[in-house]
Amino acid sequence: MQNQATITVKGRRVVQTTPHEVTVSLTVRGHAWIYSESVADLNESVENIKQGLDYWDINRKSLKTTEFSVDAHHVYEDEKRVFKG
Repeated sequence: MQNQATITVKGRRVVQTTPHEVTVSLTVRGHAWIYSESVADLNESVENIKQGLDYWDINRKSLKTTEFSVDAHHVYEDEKRVFKG
């Protein structure tokens, strides 16, 4: 009788790679009566987002602002246009 042997191979592998490009789209909104205060508040919010992205080791120089706008908010009260910020 011939001696038969069995060889069993088990393994596990994990493959990781860095993406070439990631697009993250965010909208940051604020409201203030004075333009400079509104922009300062929004800049603070954007900085907080950037600090959050620092955790993921995302280079700040690769971040781009694609749109920036400031709109005055008005409402009509008693048929008159009223500034609300």
